[in-house]
Amino acid sequence: AFAVCRPIVVLPRMGLAPGYSLVDQSGERLTSEDLRGSIAVYTFGYTRCEGPCEAADSVMRVLQDRLPELETDGIPVRLVTLSFDPDRDDPDALAAAAAAHGADPAVWSWATGEAAMLKNVIGGGFEVYYEALDDGTFRHDLAFVLVDGLGIVRSSYRVGVPDVDRVLGD
Repeated sequence: AFAVCRPIVVLPRMGLAPGYSLVDQSGERLTSEDLRGSIAVYTFGYTRCEGPCEAADSVMRVLQDRLPELETDGIPVRLVTLSFDPDRDDPDALAAAAAAHGADPAVWSWATGEAAMLKNVIGGGFEVYYEALDDGTFRHDLAFVLVDGLGIVRSSYRVGVPDVDRVLGD
């Protein structure tokens, strides 16, 4: 009977997601308040990144493609890629990367902002490590963060590439 009547599993509240005001791929302002009432999945990188960013972008694309499978009782789901390279990732670069990965701008936003704000939001708020290297690349953690409609972090995926089914389930 337990296998058939499983209780609903509620994800723990891990803390508040950081507030922010950034610029997205269309040159428009994107704030944390814009996503209130939506479930959001965040990932972090930069447009010229290869390796871990390609894996993250692939996961985000699969999530975007599989969103119609979700039953969220009308709660919208948004995907957000935050770039920590504001010197090179202006709205045009973000738009080109978003287009190259098939991002639907109604669902998947690519955004960046001032370096100091990004350090506070990504490093301090989401607790994702990144560091600029002398060659213009970045050393960084591969991370995904799930935030509920109230701005509360509900799950964090930090060990390798997450299983898309698990993220969708969460």
